[in-house]
Amino acid sequence: MKVVSLFLAACLVILGAASKAVTEQPSGKAMTLKGAETLCNLSHALRVVGAKTQDKQKNATEMVDKFREWRHQHGVKGRTWKAIVQGLEKIGVVNESYMEGIKKTYAKMEKIMNNTDKALQVMDTSFLNIVRVSYHVVNASLSIGQVLRDLVVLFEQTKGSENSWCCLVKTASSGNGCGSDGKRELASAPEECNMSVTKDMSDDGVLTTLNNYKTDQPVELTDNNSAKCWIMGTEEVANGGAGSFIVGTTGGFVTYSQGSAVIMKSSDMVLKLISNYTSIRDGYESITQQYRDVEPTLTSFAELENKLKKLLTQSPMVRRYFKENGRKRKGTVGDDDVIDEEGFTMRKQHTLMGLMAFAAVLVM
Repeated sequence: MKVVSLFLAACLVILGAASKAVTEQPSGKAMTLKGAETLCNLSHALRVVGAKTQDKQKNATEMVDKFREWRHQHGVKGRTWKAIVQGLEKIGVVNESYMEGIKKTYAKMEKIMNNTDKALQVMDTSFLNIVRVSYHVVNASLSIGQVLRDLVVLFEQTKGSENSWCCLVKTASSGNGCGSDGKRELASAPEECNMSVTKDMSDDGVLTTLNNYKTDQPVELTDNNSAKCWIMGTEEVANGGAGSFIVGTTGGFVTYSQGSAVIMKSSDMVLKLISNYTSIRDGYESITQQYRDVEPTLTSFAELENKLKKLLTQSPMVRRYFKENGRKRKGTVGDDDVIDEEGFTMRKQHTLMGLMAFAAVLVM
């Protein structure tokens, strides 16, 4: 978080400096195109990591929530079906062959519920891990990536221009500084640097780019005044004084050493970022795999439930149970009780036929 705070502070310094104009030529060392690309490639990778982390957390949330909702809705149903099946088996009111079909059908339903429970346990563990580290990954990658992009955009807006200067860092008290003839202002920034940025947006592609920054990287500078874009704004800063790019010589993300180079201190942050993002990716893949394995079976659960209902209602006693239970629950006979009504009609028909046969015997 210290790194992030330093970067946010630096951003204010940079933007404030870029909007001021002085007539004197800046002094210090200019950043080369290669130096700008060093910043740009890392900026791109960091911002991709931040965006992909947000997408993974959003998608993981949707998958886990869907399973939780399904399990909540079917948990009570599952226990009710189990009690009915076990009760019928004990009292023996259902034909034995029908009972075997009922038990096999319920066993398939129970397997789906158990698999969903196991999947949820794995998904919950992975999801909690994603939530635990994603906040830090997004904060660090997006904020630092944005600052690096702004630095490179300033470079791009001025390189090759004869009468415009950009100053990335300056000390406020110095007479020297940024701008030329009072004409330089901060331009609107495009979404990405127009350089040789790695375009591979896959997890492996981004991690490959980050791997290049596991060691501290020098930002290439030049003393050639024609470069027109300066990474140091004054002689004091150029010589390693207070305000050197970026914010201080200790704890800063990029540090300038007197008579040497601008060094991007990326090793610690990038190593932690790679570790955290790999953890997020592994957790997301685990959730996705569980979802792919179990989600198709949720549809078959409803089909098995309908099949079990039909098998159970082969018994008049069970039909009466559903009919009475439906009336108690809803006050009327609904769709679940249609079979019961049909059974009741059939019983009335059988009774009427019996009476007619008995009457015929009496007549004879």
